[in-house]
Amino acid sequence: MKNKKNIALICIIVLIVAIVIALIAMIIMQVTGGTPRDTLQNQFNNEQVGNEITGSGSGEDIPEIQPNTEIPTNQETIASSYYYNQLDDNAKMIYDGLKREKDNLLTGNYTIDFDSSFNTLLHEEDGEEKLNTAFQSAWNAFYYDNVDVFYVEPSKLVLTTEYEVVGGIGTYKVTLGNGENTNYLKGEITTAEEARSAVDYIQGIKEEVVELVKGFDDYNKILIIHNWLIDNLQYDTELDSEHIYDIYGALNHASAVCEGYARAFKYILDGLNIPTVLVSGTATDTEGKEESHMWNYVQVNNRWYAIDLTWDDPIIQGNGELTDELRYQYFMKGSDEFLTNHEEDGNLSENSMKFTFPTLNKENYQQE
Repeated sequence: MKNKKNIALICIIVLIVAIVIALIAMIIMQVTGGTPRDTLQNQFNNEQVGNEITGSGSGEDIPEIQPNTEIPTNQETIASSYYYNQLDDNAKMIYDGLKREKDNLLTGNYTIDFDSSFNTLLHEEDGEEKLNTAFQSAWNAFYYDNVDVFYVEPSKLVLTTEYEVVGGIGTYKVTLGNGENTNYLKGEITTAEEARSAVDYIQGIKEEVVELVKGFDDYNKILIIHNWLIDNLQYDTELDSEHIYDIYGALNHASAVCEGYARAFKYILDGLNIPTVLVSGTATDTEGKEESHMWNYVQVNNRWYAIDLTWDDPIIQGNGELTDELRYQYFMKGSDEFLTNHEEDGNLSENSMKFTFPTLNKENYQQE
């Protein structure tokens, strides 16, 4: 009888221990957002998330963060259609078609039908040239505003014009599709299923990161995302993948060049409703070498500041460490300092209109 009581007691103890372990596991899962991704950490280091974050652009400790209870939702900001708003009416029609059919573009062979929308334009003497310029400008604006469209290879998009005569009246009709190409998908993404899977995966990463910074003010959200990307990405020097220029290379392969860094930064900040734009041009390094480059402008308290995430993540030779001085050298800078070695260039490609960028605040950001 005594042995039976002992066995029963042991069983109860084992059951209690199992319940406690299960509860602890559930808590850990809630805190970390699930299991880590294969190539990126989905949690921040202790020094990045807490009541204080050390290290700022000025090298001083950031004061205690006053949390808020806002829950980010997908909202339009001044930056959501920043480049769209600079287009003419013809280019806006093409941009609108691309945005309206964004989900269908995942198939890689969906054709956007503009019907006779450009008939009047194409009857002009230089109408075809104007349409081609409108298309290139529209794509540039769309691709800069919508960094989540990483699965389309623009060189495979074909703008087709057909001329029909009915009852003696000629009408131009325009479509945009894959033409004679198998599809217009990009790089290692070759099917609609792969495209949708990639989008879901990247979206999942963004949602987890957005959840982790909930409760911080905009400045500290920007700081945390800045540090998280630097800690998780590696600058690609092999240049052997088409995705090093987009968010898929950055957030799936953890490898990118400056454009991939800048696009990943905008992608996550878009999810936090923090106005962020891509800016392209040239930059001159400490050795006087000028190179094509891309970075970001972010808006905080109605003022624009520059962030060059790539140059804040320099390649360190040997066993050197990334110091705070290097990490924040190009973080939240004003025009007086930033534009001394960065030059904007609104000519995003050939055969396109010239775009303009937000006007930077003159001074660097100062915490209130």
